[in-house]
Amino acid sequence: MVMLPDVAAGKQDSLTGIKVAAIGAGSFLDSLVAALMKTGFDQIYTVVIDSSSESEHVTSWHKLVRPADWILYVSQQFDPEEIRAIDTACREEGKSLLVATYIGQFGIAGPMVRPDSEASWDSAWRRLHRSAVGEDQMDSIASMAVLPMLANLLVIDMHRAITGLTEPLLSDRIFMLDLNTLEGSYHSLMPRPLAVSSIAIEQIDPIEAATRQSNDRASDSEAFMTFMQRITSPRTGILHLWDEGDLTQLPISQCRAQAADPLSEGPADLLPLIIRSGLTHWEARKEAALAAIKDYVSVMLDHTDYPGKADLMGSMEVGAGETAAEAVHRGLSKCLEKLLRTRKSEGELAIVKAESGHVEDSRCRFYLKALKTMQHDLSFGLGEELFGLPVIWAGTRDGWYGSPGINKTAAIRSALQQILHIAQNPFLKPLLQYGDQIDLLIKQAPSAVPQIIDALSENADLTEDLTEAFRILKRNGARVVIYRITVEPDLNSLPGYLYGIMLEKEAPPV
Repeated sequence: MVMLPDVAAGKQDSLTGIKVAAIGAGSFLDSLVAALMKTGFDQIYTVVIDSSSESEHVTSWHKLVRPADWILYVSQQFDPEEIRAIDTACREEGKSLLVATYIGQFGIAGPMVRPDSEASWDSAWRRLHRSAVGEDQMDSIASMAVLPMLANLLVIDMHRAITGLTEPLLSDRIFMLDLNTLEGSYHSLMPRPLAVSSIAIEQIDPIEAATRQSNDRASDSEAFMTFMQRITSPRTGILHLWDEGDLTQLPISQCRAQAADPLSEGPADLLPLIIRSGLTHWEARKEAALAAIKDYVSVMLDHTDYPGKADLMGSMEVGAGETAAEAVHRGLSKCLEKLLRTRKSEGELAIVKAESGHVEDSRCRFYLKALKTMQHDLSFGLGEELFGLPVIWAGTRDGWYGSPGINKTAAIRSALQQILHIAQNPFLKPLLQYGDQIDLLIKQAPSAVPQIIDALSENADLTEDLTEAFRILKRNGARVVIYRITVEPDLNSLPGYLYGIMLEKEAPPV
């Protein structure tokens, strides 16, 4: 039970003269007025919602809220347009607002909207996940018991805000009460996408981007983990989920992540589920989280206007990373994958039969050992280079898997990891795969069979690899264009980097 505060004589004075508008109907409004009176508010006026006079209210909400200091709205019948109209009127009139209503299978209170706050009811509505509230409205008779609880909750939080005794619990949060079990919990809210900021992109030098050291935000795995946990919530988060679920964890670790759609009008739908793998649980979790953030930001970039967008549409790939080099590498890899898919769709693949040579890279050794244990006999092929960068194909009895890379080691890692990833998740679609028909495309090498894995040091610096890749691309008539991406405030505090990457064919000199 939500208990109303005892109002001491000294604190009663702080409530004197506070004008409260109680808006609602029926038993919900009765419960709200009773809670206000019991708490000590002495200037209360009511606005009874009547569907027959809806049009009159819509045109007069400004007039109705103007005399009050606080607006408390309660309704069992969820009406988002009506709440938006009241929210707008309160913002324009400089009034504070608290809302409690039924949405699906839940009674929802908050957030507290103050004249000087970024919070708004519309932001909360767009952040709330559709899957969290259910589609069917709870029977009003069965949920009558919660009306006093939600009404008391609003009054208590308003009392906290006015007296300053404690921090209001509905500040940047909502309270969700399950109408079936009567279990409730608070959920933090972040400002709605695009509500308080605009997308901005700034072109930066590729070498500077790849070599940039985070002087102000040192790479910190613990900080990254904390950040991801903060933005993950199955009810209101940027990420709906981020966990291992029931995914198999051998031979390589796996994690899944799913972002909410940043463009939903409310409640928020979900973007497709992502599954990523890694040698360790931490690596798999990081890969899944960054891939989900990449999808989230990509949707915003694709469907939102911002300066320079016309020149980037369809060409820019988003790269997210804990370090600057990681972000550039992921974005560039996506550009190369897109180019290879285009070649595949146009039937322009040329593949030369190959064999693996000396394998020094520890990841490749692990992947090869795991595939051998799983009785996957491997064949290899070298694809036609992409502006001088290698393309590796690895074949099993189930088909061939192709991957480009900034060097041969990166390409073979990716191709082998694809095979393992699909073996553990046969329901997934591989990045680039051919069936048996690829055998018709493979040609014997004209000379000695090439070795496809460079004997690189396991500790090779990613920044150095990227710098060398940029040089190779330039020698072969291509250039990398990199943009720093700024999006909504909460993602701007990501302990990492967001870059937009473009791979362009350079115009020949005149």
